[in-house]
Amino acid sequence: MSFLLSEREVVLKSWPPDRPLKEVVWVTLVAKGFETNEEAAAFGEHLKTSVAIVCLATKQGVDMGEGNPTSSVNEAWLREQGALGQRERLVDDIHGLTVVPDDDLNKIMHISGKGSVTAAPGLFVESMHELEKSPSNQPKRAILGVHLLNFACMNPEALAKAVLAFSAVEELGQGEGWSEKQRALINELASQLEESGAGDVEKLEIADGLRRSFFRLSLRQGVKRVLEELGLADQIREWDRLYSIRSGLFHGTTQLSATETSKFANEALDFCGRIILLKARQEGVQIPEIANSNFGDF
Repeated sequence: MSFLLSEREVVLKSWPPDRPLKEVVWVTLVAKGFETNEEAAAFGEHLKTSVAIVCLATKQGVDMGEGNPTSSVNEAWLREQGALGQRERLVDDIHGLTVVPDDDLNKIMHISGKGSVTAAPGLFVESMHELEKSPSNQPKRAILGVHLLNFACMNPEALAKAVLAFSAVEELGQGEGWSEKQRALINELASQLEESGAGDVEKLEIADGLRRSFFRLSLRQGVKRVLEELGLADQIREWDRLYSIRSGLFHGTTQLSATETSKFANEALDFCGRIILLKARQEGVQIPEIANSNFGDF
């Protein structure tokens, strides 16, 4: 099964390769024909970002790894055992992005395991085709939120799922700041305190605190600014409702059953996922249509 990304064919394969997709935990995405390692690595990063967006939109979640090997095997021992030919090279089983020579001499050793895939790969490939139509499928501000929400989708623990979802939106809000008018008012207040507080250490300390500490929005103010920019100003009450449940659970003032906690986590994921995907769309990404079913109309 394959799809095109930036006019280059990407082949979706099961891993280990001798088993069908429905029986494996891991898959590989293979693209060939690059002239340099640098070109291949750049395309690989582009592919990872695209996969993260699609897996969030399809509400499946994906762990693309950090480029680290999953195991280690002694190459000399393999040659002694006849498991590696004279011209063949041993390639690490990398969890993440790796670039290897484009020939048939690569040998990857792996440890077998059991698993299941519950989502049809056709939906993934179709969504990748949709994403390719984007004016830009590389969001800048929304990208960390996309990654955090992928981890939230994968996490089996309800509270961890909710925390990751909230963190994705809070991080997005940290890029916000006071407006020019607000900064002018802060400076004006600080100046008034300085003028009236000659010799009054406490007043001067407050003025200094105004100038140094209040130039960054609070978490809630940052989130509110993000919602306003996305045309969701009326959703701040829903954010407050969900966040108050989160705070209550972590501070012991709210008690929920396992079923209620799971329902809350899914509500948080849906709400935060919609915000992050809308931000990605604002940055030029064409969100795959399946997101409408999982996160509301786009």
